[in-house]
Amino acid sequence: MKILYIAPSPKAGQTEHLQPNIAQTLIAAGFAQEVPRAPRGTAKWFAEMQELEAERQKNIPADQRQHASTVPEWTLRSIVGPPQKFVVVKSSLAGEFIYGETLLMDRGRPDFKASAKNFAFVLKEAGCPQSVIQQWLDARNAPDYLAAERSRIEADKQAAELQRQREKNTPKFF
Repeated sequence: MKILYIAPSPKAGQTEHLQPNIAQTLIAAGFAQEVPRAPRGTAKWFAEMQELEAERQKNIPADQRQHASTVPEWTLRSIVGPPQKFVVVKSSLAGEFIYGETLLMDRGRPDFKASAKNFAFVLKEAGCPQSVIQQWLDARNAPDYLAAERSRIEADKQAAELQRQREKNTPKFF
């Protein structure tokens, strides 16, 4: 919140951006008054936004400031468990965003597996470097991963066949 210090304050005539709770206290004590924001989209508003961004950049610790303007870092991670799965993670100062080939469907349905071609396309569209996509493809096509996928597919086929048999033998009521 931007305030203008007034007469009883030792900082009279100065403006400053403060946290809202501190600014409200100074306003209530009679040491400051709120500076209203410029209408959105005007030149003054853009100047105010640049001023706020400069203030925000100034408050970022020095060790993090060097990474604040860099390109996000893309990495490949493995999720341990049967079967082994791989995700691509986009890390930035704002946090992490995880891209996974397997998506959990709603209402407890089994996992839906996207094709490798579609997942690689999604990663490219999100800005993932080709080297990370290639790492994912290499890890995905490793023999142990394919063996686990084959066993999962075989188990799904058996479960589907059992369900068909149950439906076939169920009495029909009209």
